[in-house]
Amino acid sequence: MNIEELLAIRAKLKENLKPERYEHTLGVAFTSAALAMRYGADIRKAELAGLLHDCAKNYKTEELISMCKAAGIELTENELQAPQVLHAVYAPVLARAAYGIEDEEVLSALRWHTTGHANMTLLEKIVYIADYIEPRREKADNLAQVRGMAFLDIDATLYRITADTIEFLKKRGVWIDRFTVECFEWLEKEGINDKRDFKSNL
Repeated sequence: MNIEELLAIRAKLKENLKPERYEHTLGVAFTSAALAMRYGADIRKAELAGLLHDCAKNYKTEELISMCKAAGIELTENELQAPQVLHAVYAPVLARAAYGIEDEEVLSALRWHTTGHANMTLLEKIVYIADYIEPRREKADNLAQVRGMAFLDIDATLYRITADTIEFLKKRGVWIDRFTVECFEWLEKEGINDKRDFKSNL
């Protein structure tokens, strides 16, 4: 995808997203590109996935459920209990239909940017983390620490975000998506944690 095509996607997103959501989208796109440079992923794919990760965010829950059904997506009870993940479930469909995206790696990064899952690809990790640390985000657990970790150890950063997300949802009494739990359990099984002394490197 060339720069003209990326700019066209940005223009279309600006028309379809609320201003604050569009600004967040740009932050995620540029942060994804920076992480891709750091970890050797495809920079253009990372920027594209960052741009489109919230392309379905402005739809209401009822609309997302209806559109998923129309697209042949059978929503699980788990997904219906956590409506905040539905925009990610539908995002690959919308990205393909409205923005002409066919790259399965990019589409998968859109699908998993909210919950994560076991055995995440590098691009999926990048977009998931970028969504959490982008410059315009102001409220998230351990945000300063996570931002410091992100360019030092991507897996430890993924662990910290996933652990903090689970803890945050538990405290609020909110349904925790099973894919987030599976992501955390996978990281622990692989011996990945955030025990490294990152402060000495900041």
